[in-house]
Amino acid sequence: MLDNDLHPDAQEGGDRHAGANYDMHAPSANVVSPVGEWNMTRIVVNGAQVEHWLNGERIVSYELWSDDWKALIAESKWIDMPDYGMTKTGHICLQDHSDPVWFRNIRIRRLPQPETGPV
Repeated sequence: MLDNDLHPDAQEGGDRHAGANYDMHAPSANVVSPVGEWNMTRIVVNGAQVEHWLNGERIVSYELWSDDWKALIAESKWIDMPDYGMTKTGHICLQDHSDPVWFRNIRIRRLPQPETGPV
């Protein structure tokens, strides 16, 4: 989460606003709740497909590991991190930008594997 009005990073462009896939995909809309109110976010990763929902609206979607993904990395602050976003399993991290932040009701669940039939 990032304060779009007051945090210096937010002045660098939409791909650094609250809800962005930081420095790569800007949110399609500014649906951030006012300071002091809770935001509800949902991030769905299904295979390579990612959707980020904020306050009931899908604001970012992209495909991991695609040519577009790799091109965005090459133009981002992640260019010198060759493994950025390339792992398919691991840990989830909650990040702040040096300002007070609160999280609540965090739930993580594994999506069911799609059934595959005869080929």
